[in-house]
Amino acid sequence: MNSGTDFKNEVKLSVQAFIIWFVYLSNIYMWTYWNPVTKFENIIIYVYIVVECGFTPYMYLAFNRTLRSEFIRLFSIKSSSPVQTLVFT
Repeated sequence: MNSGTDFKNEVKLSVQAFIIWFVYLSNIYMWTYWNPVTKFENIIIYVYIVVECGFTPYMYLAFNRTLRSEFIRLFSIKSSSPVQTLVFT
């Protein structure tokens, strides 16, 4: 790899780490210091906590091209090779 590719990968990794860190930090802040007034705010906090638990794999899928292409290939409806149908008469 050249230094341009290395730098690009490092920037992507730093952005990914910052987003994950920000989600965790905001979750901790909301859980510790925010007192919900209404039931709707309470529901928002609990939904955010549930979403945060499964957030990291989605970040990996969003930023890792190899993992994303393998994931799409694994769950793709398309077959990797064309299917041939033999008809005997």
